[in-house]
Amino acid sequence: MLISCMLILSGYSAYSQEFVSRLSVTESIGRLTIDSLNNLEKEGFENGILVSENLNMPDKGARVKKKAERNGFFVVFNERGDTQFVGNYRRGQLNGKWMSWFNNRQACDSGLLINNLPDGTWKGWYANGNPRYILQFNARKLNALKNELVNQPKIKYFNLANRRPDEASMHYDALLLFGHETPEVKTISLSKKVNHPVYSLETVKKIVSENVEVNNGSYYKAPFSEGLLHGQFTSFHPNGSVKESGLYLNGLREGMWEEYTLQKEKAVGTYRHGYRNGEWRYYSKEGKLLYWKRFDVNGKESEQFSFTGM
Repeated sequence: MLISCMLILSGYSAYSQEFVSRLSVTESIGRLTIDSLNNLEKEGFENGILVSENLNMPDKGARVKKKAERNGFFVVFNERGDTQFVGNYRRGQLNGKWMSWFNNRQACDSGLLINNLPDGTWKGWYANGNPRYILQFNARKLNALKNELVNQPKIKYFNLANRRPDEASMHYDALLLFGHETPEVKTISLSKKVNHPVYSLETVKKIVSENVEVNNGSYYKAPFSEGLLHGQFTSFHPNGSVKESGLYLNGLREGMWEEYTLQKEKAVGTYRHGYRNGEWRYYSKEGKLLYWKRFDVNGKESEQFSFTGM
């Protein structure tokens, strides 16, 4: 109701900074649309750097300013004045709902962050409005996994904790999760250091500015550096058709998966502890079985049989 009233008054004056401070963090992102965000008084955001939840506090010097820089709801605008992304900081970390938009005003991604880590359902879109991915993350499990990687208890809950820390960390490296490979990732040596560098707000702004360019093809980089996939996973081709679909369990692919090419050719099989396992079947777009492959427990192909010559 409050937002509806303010929208009516927007024709007479821009929203004030006090209006933002009165909104709770979750309500702000849950209810504000890109249009209503664009009506906010941009001068109060210092070019979108940060808006404090405590805007009405009296000036008490450096301590107050430092607190304001570490806590609050912020809005970042692009060069045309449209909202680029919105988020929340608490104690200097990203906490709360997040959302960003392409420069053509289509949604780019959205989800929840807990202490810089993604949690729950994250959704992404292409600039044409088609879905890019629907993923499930678990921040609590990621912290528990890293604890096992460092302390190496005798009894381990996570399968990944049985691997070398540097190898295990690649399964929650956000760059690799979204298809990026860099020299830094390939040569990383973490031993017991299992944390990837946390993105600063300036880094996040740079990442988003690259993501949201409409003509940048399939490029996408997440606003977080780490994330443990746990739950249903679905990714899509730019035309909106399904690319991959299956289940992640504690950061590894498990159970039945389906994979599709742009030409709608299909592959069906199972994963075990992150490796292809057993028999995989490959079909034409008409649904005709073309061939099958068999994989061992380490994901290596051990056998293949083709039906095309029959």
